[in-house]
Amino acid sequence: MDEYSTYRRCVLRSKGLAGSYWATTVLLVFYVIYTAIISKNHLLLEVLNAEGVLFARLKEGPEAPSCAGLAAGGSTGLCVELPWLSACELSASRGFLSTYVQEALFEGRPSLQRLGSEPTDDAKHRKVREQAFYIGQPESWVLVLEHRVACLVGTWSGQDLEGFMRKEQLDINYGHPIEYVARGLPPASARRSFAGSSSERRVQVQMADLLSAANMSLDDECHRCAEFNVTGERARLRRIGVELDVTLFYSNLWFSWSDISTWFGPNKEVSFELKVSARQPIEGVRTIRSVAPSASFFPPEEYRDKDFPSVTRRSYGVRMLFHQQGVIGKWDFPSFLFFLLQGCTFLGVAWTLTELLCTFLPMAHAFLGKPAPLWLDTLQKAATSSEDAKKASTKKKD
Repeated sequence: MDEYSTYRRCVLRSKGLAGSYWATTVLLVFYVIYTAIISKNHLLLEVLNAEGVLFARLKEGPEAPSCAGLAAGGSTGLCVELPWLSACELSASRGFLSTYVQEALFEGRPSLQRLGSEPTDDAKHRKVREQAFYIGQPESWVLVLEHRVACLVGTWSGQDLEGFMRKEQLDINYGHPIEYVARGLPPASARRSFAGSSSERRVQVQMADLLSAANMSLDDECHRCAEFNVTGERARLRRIGVELDVTLFYSNLWFSWSDISTWFGPNKEVSFELKVSARQPIEGVRTIRSVAPSASFFPPEEYRDKDFPSVTRRSYGVRMLFHQQGVIGKWDFPSFLFFLLQGCTFLGVAWTLTELLCTFLPMAHAFLGKPAPLWLDTLQKAATSSEDAKKASTKKKD
């Protein structure tokens, strides 16, 4: 004898269930769209992480550096107005700009001695004199950078890209470049375009503006210097030094609320932002080296009659570390197809939640002591009838 089972299809008319289902679905749709705008998961992404730039140098700004301008910041003592070439050391990955110099003049040199013997008069190496002086307004010089970026979209020179720098960058440490891009383009009032003609758009930013982007000035006091200062004198960054991370951040994924096309797709052009962060090491930022007395700022008559004179120079200042970072996006059909598959699978959560709500609703009504809705009683009767039909079919088979 043939066996068969009969199923009953129930159509529920519940405004509460329908409302929860559609509310959950709408929220999930908005979440998928939000993640598409923020994370750009539907695009093929390439993370850039290249160190260094092609070329870096300093040039004189609109105002010549002057020692007279340092008195306004509270600095006292000696000062010298140096050309930028004598006060800085620059390469493609880092640079050092002197702001404060200490020199010590030594006489004589150590001689060879036998182990266990007393030193002789010939073994002279003593300090004769010390002097310290400031470098006249190094923040008035202009930093010039040439750079290039190579990625899956193409290779560009920095002169071909539009760039900007935010006025203040207090929180720029993000775990992933896409988190930084998700901030979107800053308003025009909060960014500064780099100067330059259409034929030469190299990065040209004054050192004072670079420090201002990190929310500091050379006349600011060191954060932790008071903890290690016995005399209690005010230690300024001009005397202690500071370290700057200068990062060229490239992307074509910055979105603007005024341009809807940038919400989901990459921009037509790649742009870059110069972002700066600062650190203040406890021992300061300095270089130590030995120079010839003739290269120092001691008067010639003070070392002319000395035996084997030498000068030790400590230079405090601004150390700049150049980096290149960014994230580039490109339309890619497999990536877009995978994003659609993920989104459709994620939308199934609304149906699952509705089924769970139907399952646990009787217990919720029993716990609250409220009568069950009519559709729930109908659903339970239908389930009971289906179970009875299965039992009858089993008995018939036996």
